[in-house]
Amino acid sequence: MAVALLWDRPHAVTGSYRSVRVWDLTTGTLVRELAGGGVTAVAVTLLEDRPHAVTGDRDGAVRVWDLTTGTCLTTFHFPDAVRAVTLTADGTVVAGFGHEVAALSLEPLVRRLR
Repeated sequence: MAVALLWDRPHAVTGSYRSVRVWDLTTGTLVRELAGGGVTAVAVTLLEDRPHAVTGDRDGAVRVWDLTTGTCLTTFHFPDAVRAVTLTADGTVVAGFGHEVAALSLEPLVRRLR
């Protein structure tokens, strides 16, 4: 299980072996369920002023989700389960998998969103 908070909105994003879910913390209600599973790590960020989640999975996938539409925008593949993800201030995704760490730029994705 993994959880991350959107500080500028009262929302939490949770990931589990079954799904990725977005929760409204004001009402305690489920806002959206995404079609991901096997999630071991989650981080959130704003890209172009829209909320996005980055999830890491047991199958070695790192996915970037648009939380407004619920769509997966891109997927990165690693040779081992992803156990941790975080985002730097400049929007770089840092993923921990196996005994390795990788840094991924989201700049090409951000350019597509403009």
